[in-house]
Amino acid sequence: MSPSSQHPAELLPWYVNHTLTPEEARVVEDWLRADPARQGQLAALRQTRQAVAAHPQPAPSPRVRAAVLTQVQSRRPRSSIGLRLSWVWGTVTAVALLCVLWLIIQPGLAVEWHIQGQGASAFRVYRAPVGSAQFELIHEVAARPNQYAYAVTDLSPLPGQVYTYLIEAVTPDGHPIISQSVIGNGLDALPAQLALLLTSAVAGYSLMLFARFWPSLAIGRRMIGA
Repeated sequence: MSPSSQHPAELLPWYVNHTLTPEEARVVEDWLRADPARQGQLAALRQTRQAVAAHPQPAPSPRVRAAVLTQVQSRRPRSSIGLRLSWVWGTVTAVALLCVLWLIIQPGLAVEWHIQGQGASAFRVYRAPVGSAQFELIHEVAARPNQYAYAVTDLSPLPGQVYTYLIEAVTPDGHPIISQSVIGNGLDALPAQLALLLTSAVAGYSLMLFARFWPSLAIGRRMIGA
């Protein structure tokens, strides 16, 4: 509701504060002259205004005042820089944590095979999308005495892509022999990969918020202590 649409009695506080337009002030003055008793309301409002103006305003302690001024002055020119730095730290943390977790947990497709005899010196694992003959070497595992079960993890499968894995046994004299093939679906590794991505993103965002708002929280604690 605008002042011009209010009753003249409701405009009295603004009249006392001299914040009405000339037209609104004339409306109030005409209303006051129409009834001498209304001058009492005007006088009461003026006394209230004088009493409030004369009341001492509480001032913060020098410690609180200095802390607030320091915070305001330091944040004015550096607010955008601090925001960028917090995003940088958050991103670096998220990427570093993702790399560490990826190497530790290895959220990929497990390729397993078994052998029935000894004689191979190593095993090479090749991968290609199902229906393609473009195989690429992704792992090489040394053979171990008296070990008949082997496994490697493909850390870079694409979600929704089905792969054929060829396991090639290498004889001690260097001759390769394709011995087994395994089928794997990239969707099987997607839940673990998404979990690591989400965990890393949350950690990075949390650090960004911490770096962004920690100075304000520290100032608030000092103010409360003051």
